[in-house]
Parts: sequence; C-alpha cells; structure tokens
Amino acid sequence: MTHSLDCLAVVRQLWDYLDDELPAPSWRAIEAHLRTCTGCQKHVTFCRAFLERNGAAPIDPGEVASTRRRIEAALLSQ
Repeated sequence: MTHSLDCLAVVRQLWDYLDDELPAPSWRAIEAHLRTCTGCQKHVTFCRAFLERNGAAPIDPGEVASTRRRIEAALLSQ
C-alpha cells in the first residue's frame, strides 16, 4: 500500500526517518515524497548537515547530566 504524505506529515516524521526508526511503509512514503518535493529535500539536507555537525561535537558528560536535571525539574514543575 502506498501512503501519500504532505510536507507537514514528512516534517513531523523527519527525525525518526533520519534516525532510521520508522516502519518500512512510513519510510517508503517519505522517500516517495522526497523524490518530488524540492522543499522537503532542502529541509532533509539541512537536517542531515545539522546531525553531522552535532554528531561530531564532543559531549561533556557533566553537561549532559546538568541539562537532564534542568529538563526534569522543568517538567516536574508543570
């Protein structure tokens, strides 16, 4: 079965697509959309560059723990 997606649906699933965490039908539907949509192609190109750049950044474990604590505190205060 072929799923036809609009740009918003593609963008909503884009990070999971780039992380290769989508079920095959969803992945194929995004691939089909990307073959014809230059706007989404540009968005994917940007996101891939973002991931590549940030994936190369060194990670400070102390900073990760501190950020996690701040996020958890913010969520608990809601």
